[in-house]
Amino acid sequence: MQKSLNNFLKKNEFELDLDELLKQFSDETKILFRSYEIKRVFMRPFSLILNLRLISDSPLDIFVKIYKEQDNPKTKDNLLREYHITEYWYERFKFHRFFHTIEPLWLNLEKQVIVTRQAAGINLLSFLEHRIMLLPSYQSIRKAETYLFQAGQWLAYFQNQNITNDIPYLDHSVKIQLDYFLEYISIRMDRMVKNKKIDFDETMRNNVIETIKKLWERAVAYKNSYSVSHSDFSLSNILVHQKHVTVLDFHSSEINSPLKDLSRLYHQLYLIQFKPIYQNRIIQKLQNALLSGWGNKDVDSDPLFRIYFLMHQMNHLGKIARFWEHSQVENLYNRFVVKNSLKQLREFFIYESESKN
Repeated sequence: MQKSLNNFLKKNEFELDLDELLKQFSDETKILFRSYEIKRVFMRPFSLILNLRLISDSPLDIFVKIYKEQDNPKTKDNLLREYHITEYWYERFKFHRFFHTIEPLWLNLEKQVIVTRQAAGINLLSFLEHRIMLLPSYQSIRKAETYLFQAGQWLAYFQNQNITNDIPYLDHSVKIQLDYFLEYISIRMDRMVKNKKIDFDETMRNNVIETIKKLWERAVAYKNSYSVSHSDFSLSNILVHQKHVTVLDFHSSEINSPLKDLSRLYHQLYLIQFKPIYQNRIIQKLQNALLSGWGNKDVDSDPLFRIYFLMHQMNHLGKIARFWEHSQVENLYNRFVVKNSLKQLREFFIYESESKN
């Protein structure tokens, strides 16, 4: 298996020998092992991720991320960024009893490799796909609610971290102003207007802009609230295991509203309801559990939360409506989601235009 993997690495332009790499890893980290097993291999556009088990008296499961582009200064910069951000947040969370982040074990800039310890648990998306679809048991629903509640708690704890100058690579450029939202969505909506295969025209575009402006006028509570934002707080980046929550991938972290990450995960749950294997009432329970864990079960009615929700919605619609980038099977579902999302958007416009608060 190891020999075939080394051949696979060379075939895909990864110029390294895994055995030699792991020996160097062991020498430099003092993590000793007798042999290793290859559990899984993930091929990404610019990297390869190996899930390995190091065999010793205390076996250790690790992820080895190998970047593809050798001798590229930008790749090395990204590698440093990823490692130092991961290292920083691991140090900030490592003493918490239940809330965790991934532990980085080794960085090799020359070979463009990062090694991290595998965390226990299953990601929330996989859990929901296996336990909440069709007719889930009461126990499964309760467990899913508990996990979403804990995810909300993790996020609140993360957002309460002080914004200090030692946080590496933190983007401070975002200013929570009306122009920030309008500029963000305008690029995406311009593309959708040009896409004649979906029912998103200039009228729809103007309705989105006018709705955001009206919501902004009513926004009060969180207008001046800033926190560290994960910026990819998604179901697939959250591992759950008993009472433990581990969050992955802080590479896009920035200073933003605490509502950005919260509305992002809330929006992902919203998207799940379009799949016929899920019951809407259960998804709403999970959304409520998330908000309750975060500390405000009614925050989804806040005008600024609704603006962020619309921002996520425009971003998602802009991606899946690019039908030429997806397979025929994917597009059957994507067209269904686009059609129903636009229908709910129109209903949202009507509701907001009639709102007096």
